[in-house]
Amino acid sequence: MVRVIPGLCLLLVASVALGQSVRDEESEQHFRKWLDEDVRFIINPEEKTVFQELSTPEEKERFIEQFWLRRDPDPKTSINEFKEEHYRRIAYANERFKAGRDGWLTDRGRIYIVFGPPAHIEMHPMGGLHNRSLSEGGGSTVTFPYEIWTYRYIQGLGNDILFEFVDAGMNGNYRLALSPDEKDALLMTGYGLTMEEFFGSRTRLDRVRQQGILRPLDHTSLGINKSNLQLIEDYFKALTPPNIKYKDLQKVVGTRIHYEELPIDTRASIVWVNAEQFMVPATLQVWNRLLTYQPENDIRRARVEIYGAVHDLLGKTVYEFEDQVYVDDTGYRPFVEQGKSLYQHTIPLRSGRYKLDWVVRDVHSGKIGTSVHSIVVPPKPERELFTSSLILADRIRVQQEPDPLEPFATLSGLKVYPNLQKNTFPAGGRVGLYFEIYNFSVDSATGEADLKIPLRVLDREGRVVQEIRLDHVGLTYLGERASASTHLYIDGAGDYRAEISIEDLISGRKKDMSVRFRIQDSSG
Repeated sequence: MVRVIPGLCLLLVASVALGQSVRDEESEQHFRKWLDEDVRFIINPEEKTVFQELSTPEEKERFIEQFWLRRDPDPKTSINEFKEEHYRRIAYANERFKAGRDGWLTDRGRIYIVFGPPAHIEMHPMGGLHNRSLSEGGGSTVTFPYEIWTYRYIQGLGNDILFEFVDAGMNGNYRLALSPDEKDALLMTGYGLTMEEFFGSRTRLDRVRQQGILRPLDHTSLGINKSNLQLIEDYFKALTPPNIKYKDLQKVVGTRIHYEELPIDTRASIVWVNAEQFMVPATLQVWNRLLTYQPENDIRRARVEIYGAVHDLLGKTVYEFEDQVYVDDTGYRPFVEQGKSLYQHTIPLRSGRYKLDWVVRDVHSGKIGTSVHSIVVPPKPERELFTSSLILADRIRVQQEPDPLEPFATLSGLKVYPNLQKNTFPAGGRVGLYFEIYNFSVDSATGEADLKIPLRVLDREGRVVQEIRLDHVGLTYLGERASASTHLYIDGAGDYRAEISIEDLISGRKKDMSVRFRIQDSSG
């Protein structure tokens, strides 16, 4: 027989209830901190509204998991680079910019968290004598401590964006300035006149009235009744993306659900354009036998809708494109042979890490295929010899004349059709190879470059099966770039490795590259 002690039962019930209440309160604090602090600057209003309407901890945990997944530049890896970079920036801001409050709450902290480290910081920790530039009005004055942060490029804002922070309180709390005059310690005195004020064409009051001019955004007047950061937020709200025709395909990207009804293969290469920009030929492949054909003008035709979106580490959409292509059952010329169709779109990007999402739909069957992978665009080295991506291609041909129906980019006068079969080529052994070379030297007397580029092909056992000097065949100089291309013809199925050495005989700089590929046997 079990004897029940009423007082003890009540005590146990009260203890359990108290423990649950404490856990609920701790859970609520955790979610409140995540929303109000961790993701305060990167969560969009729609996401915030949805999160606030969730009622259970389980729902909120699932939301947080999906929040980070939507921003993961490479979901195939175990590391979420966006999440790690975001929390690294918060930690750095708290360590570096603390001024009477946590660093992430300061203006410098917020700009750092949102945009990352600037390319250059001009620091004036003591302020002092300042000779104004003519654009600031000329003349001399004395300033408060200030810093100028330069970003080479910010999506939506442009090139060479400057943010100026001023410590007017002389207490280490630098505020984002709306005008270069905010650092002027003599603004409200009779000293430190500009040239126009000195000659009487303007008064000091004119400058005070112009405090609402935002310097980082090309001196765009945005009013003076809002906080500095709110002005920047208002500017971003005005930057709406282009209208997208395939809205349903666009939504597929946001769901983070992978569709394999229509299997697709994708690849992206990196090619340098100029000091600030690269182009990324992104290629997609679908097998023709998986498409649905219907009669159309006395032929049978399949139609495919394509949507692509590129996101940066902050989850912002930096580039979108869409297209509809078709393939006849007899073969349509923008696509290559051997039963597969290829589509390419060239994306302009600057150095950074991105995520590219593809969504493809067969119009007649409604089947959808998706693909996602990361794109890492490296910064252009100042002095090192560097190259584009090393592209293995099904075929390379000379571009005779422009073809408006041809979706592939022209690279140094060539059409390069990338291999999207995991570097596997059919029996016969024809393997296309293309890459570009940059930062080589030119002889000051002759005006000519001198590159030496031996290529070796080795089999699985390390035996050399083929050797070529690409500087003797397939090398073309085009100003600041040189392109190297060839077709390798390999006898015998198996695994191979191509090793390339590039040597600039003028500067002595060198670079090595290698790539593996496979030749199938005749049975498949």
